[in-house]
Amino acid sequence: SLIDCNKKSEVLLWLPTQHMYRFSDNGTPEALLDFIEELTQYKEWKPSDSVWKFINQLKEGFQSCIGNNYFVDNFSIKKDESTVFCLFFFTTHIKGFEKMLEAKWEIDTENGCGWEYTGNIPTLFYEQKTNDLEEKLKVFLKGNKHFNGEVYEFTLRQGYLPKHTNEIFEQWQTQNILNVFLADGSKARKKSFYIKYFQSSNPDNKKVYFELK
Repeated sequence: SLIDCNKKSEVLLWLPTQHMYRFSDNGTPEALLDFIEELTQYKEWKPSDSVWKFINQLKEGFQSCIGNNYFVDNFSIKKDESTVFCLFFFTTHIKGFEKMLEAKWEIDTENGCGWEYTGNIPTLFYEQKTNDLEEKLKVFLKGNKHFNGEVYEFTLRQGYLPKHTNEIFEQWQTQNILNVFLADGSKARKKSFYIKYFQSSNPDNKKVYFELK
């Protein structure tokens, strides 16, 4: 396939998601309907379901179809309330995936997906919010030992960047709820997370591992 070419290919797929989402049974080309149903739970949708749910299901469907050796993400463009288009990005290389995410966050600081991390430190204008990545990291790490390379990949697959995980880990260390160990079991220096790209054969992918208390 195109995406497999020399393990270096990247594919961009532009979809008129708003129109696909709004198709009626009578107006939908059969080939397109088959495509949508293969990737999503299209027949179970209700008129009240949003286009954003549809886009998320498409992304999950693409990932399920091509497997975890590939990376999938999307960037949505909203012209108005009734017009939403979506660009899907596919790659075999994790570093290329990270670069795509960096571009997303640079273009759209609000929904790339909008980053504001205050930890548990109250301020005059503090509003208690649940941070999506923080909650996912808690589930990922709880009761398991994961190395820095695994956390790097996990972070990207959630649509976030290494710097976001680093912010959370720094806060967790301050709260004394995160342990960081070198591969030999000795304690790592504070803020030594190594959440970044290393070639797959590089032993630094297992430089440190993390445990939640």
